[in-house]
This record gives sequence, C-alpha cells and structure tokens, in this order.
Amino acid sequence: MAIRNAVRDVFPEVRHRLYAWHLIRNATSNVGNPAFTYKFRKIMLGDYEIPVFKRKWVQLIEEFGLEDKPWVNNMYEEKHMWATAYIREHFQRCVSHLRFKEFNADYESTHAVPVMQTCIELLERFAAETKKVKSALNDASGFTRVL
Repeated sequence: MAIRNAVRDVFPEVRHRLYAWHLIRNATSNVGNPAFTYKFRKIMLGDYEIPVFKRKWVQLIEEFGLEDKPWVNNMYEEKHMWATAYIREHFQRCVSHLRFKEFNADYESTHAVPVMQTCIELLERFAAETKKVKSALNDASGFTRVL
C-alpha cells in the first residue's frame, strides 16, 4: 500500500502496476495450491482479450472452488493493475490518443494559420532583390558600374 500511495502522490498520471513476483507469492500463501498458482500466473501473463480473460478467470475460480475467498475476490477487483489483458487495453488507448493528437497536429500544420512564424520569407525576398541589384550593377564586361 505504501508504494501504491507514493506512486499516486508523486506521479498522479501514472498507473501503478502490481508486481508479478509478489502476486505469485501471495497466491501461494493465500490459496496454498501449486496448481492454482500455476494457472493464476498463466492467466495473469496471458495475452488475452478482456472477454477471454474474464471467462478464464471464472473457470479458474470455479475449478478450485474459490468463489468466497477474499484474497481472490480482491485480486479480481484490482485486475486492471496486474492482468495483461487490462494493461494492454490501457496502453492501446494511450497509443490511440497519441496517434489522434499527431493526426490533428499534422492537419493543423497544413490547413491552419501557423502557430509560429519566422522572417524567412522576408529574408528570401531581400536576398532575391539583392541578387537582382548586383546583377544590374555588373555589366557583361565584368566591370562594376559606379552610380
């Protein structure tokens, strides 16, 4: 709990995850069945879509008769902090959001008034005019005309 609170206070925008090692150790001490721990680990780390994860979780709990076990129920409530299925969904939402922002910025950069303007156009015009003046002052003989 102390780590969770510290992460929330110091990094309010960050999602705190539970460590797999601690979860496996807690599964072993709270349930005490190596077969459960093995299957719990598989579900925790499995690359499932959320509906598949939910179905596998129900099957696991029913297989071991753990419907009324407080630790198991608490772990399900906190699944967004440890289950790959939920962590991946959050990650994909973040990536989608970044892509959306990039698309909007790209559109704005080509279809809107620029946010930052420089004097480059003015400098380019000045350079072109200077070049014209210099060429007008030089004649074909290579001599510079004096005004």
